[in-house]
Amino acid sequence: MPDSLNVVYLISADSVDITDHLLAVATRLSPRFRLCVAARLSQYVRRRLSQREIRWVNLPMPAAADRRGHYKLAAQLSRVISSYQAHVVHSHDISAQVCSALATQRTATAPALVCSLYSAIPRGPSPDGPGWPMRRLQRRALQNADAVVVPSQAERDALCETTPNLADRTQVIYQGVERRLWTSASDPGIKRRAVGLDPQAALVGTISPLRAGLGLEDFIQAAVAVQDELPNVEFVVIGDGPHREALEELAHSLGVAGGMVFLGQRVDVGDIVPILNVLVLTTDAAAGPLRGLQALAADVAVVAADVGGLREVFEKLPRTGIFQPGNVEQLADAIRQQLEVAPPQTMAEAATTGATGMTLSREDMLASEDLYNLDTRGLEPELPQSAAARTAAEAVQERFSIDAMIAQIEQLYQRLVSED
Repeated sequence: MPDSLNVVYLISADSVDITDHLLAVATRLSPRFRLCVAARLSQYVRRRLSQREIRWVNLPMPAAADRRGHYKLAAQLSRVISSYQAHVVHSHDISAQVCSALATQRTATAPALVCSLYSAIPRGPSPDGPGWPMRRLQRRALQNADAVVVPSQAERDALCETTPNLADRTQVIYQGVERRLWTSASDPGIKRRAVGLDPQAALVGTISPLRAGLGLEDFIQAAVAVQDELPNVEFVVIGDGPHREALEELAHSLGVAGGMVFLGQRVDVGDIVPILNVLVLTTDAAAGPLRGLQALAADVAVVAADVGGLREVFEKLPRTGIFQPGNVEQLADAIRQQLEVAPPQTMAEAATTGATGMTLSREDMLASEDLYNLDTRGLEPELPQSAAARTAAEAVQERFSIDAMIAQIEQLYQRLVSED
């Protein structure tokens, strides 16, 4: 085995929203692993990589269904692999794995191929069922992988059920998060104002591609039910997609548009999540388990749909709730339960939970005119006395350590290279 291992990270267009997490992992790898990141990179990300002496290549990433784009990128990627003398190519999501498989066919020495899956695994009983085109692409792409990494046992079972010959190559590595990365946001009141949110309201958010079948319609209907009882609660949707206009029209028709903000695709999700009071995961697409763990690490409550591996990851953690997909009332009840906290003795005792925004009593969520302003000069926020908020972050650190995740990834790289 060589003294140093060269690893190429290929981040697909579908995984761009978790680039911040992948970079956190990349910067913590042992010095023995020399990394090159290939993706569509913003100027900010390129600067971060350069500061950490990590090589990067800015590549136009195709969408999963763009076959022509896959072949074009594969030609460019093959040159990167050859010039970098890569021992391992770690692709993130299916589109990147397709390009990796095509690229290594053009190289003299084929590196080990690893594919990490973050989005929900497509399901469907037949070629006429939902998810079939993506599942077929997935099956073809993953046949070339030397190892497949999934974020839960439930996702491993689902993958191996549709593609049994992947069983020996599929490994569960739970996503790891780092608390300090998610408690460094600016003052929550200032951040809320900067993105157009009310600093004096309880805030419930969701992160998802804006397309049908991902539970966003349920989220909007649940918002109506919650606001009927707690009018000083606002809702925020982070993400973009082909059905954004239809979802905005639904919010308008149900009379909740005034209390719901569609922020679109954001590069500062890491600063927005900590200012929420509750994060709702209607799907395990868009790296749902990772986003939920990052929220809990910042003392933000999580309500998750019982889909994919979400129950497996969140059910036993504090400050979490599980609801059945399609059950709007159950979702609304779960949100209310996470929002309702013990009222403070006085308004001066109202506090922020680290960088998560305000802890609000039920009375605070019913009316806003008496709330203090987080931006008031000289006001010093106090940490809450609730042990549950601290326990949530501590439990995540104990069970989902980023150091443990990186150790497993490094062991995987070493095993694959030694087998060659």
